[in-house]
Amino acid sequence: MSCDWDVKCLTCNETMGMSDANHAVEFMRLLIKNANEIAGLDKLARAEFSVELVSTWGSVNIEWMAKHCTHRLAPVSEYGDLDGECSEKVQCDKCGSWKPCVLPNDHDPGTPHSFKK
Repeated sequence: MSCDWDVKCLTCNETMGMSDANHAVEFMRLLIKNANEIAGLDKLARAEFSVELVSTWGSVNIEWMAKHCTHRLAPVSEYGDLDGECSEKVQCDKCGSWKPCVLPNDHDPGTPHSFKK
């Protein structure tokens, strides 16, 4: 099944804006791991250089990385599921909406799914 990935800032609730990055969760993990180094390129881009970091899925937003590199970042699927979280859909007993489980992927099967942090 097709699934596009992006990087999400959990601190600001903003995504980087990578489009059509199909099955690219490993690439997003690599971007996050190197966020500080990528952010360092922003200083060059603001000087007299033209800096572009291009991947198979398009350009990495260096300015966005510079703004968010010290925040809590995570790969996010086009469906809103965060990498490393269970993401099984849980129905809210108050409003009836469905939300992804935020427990770790490998949480105890006996532990009920939860959308609350």
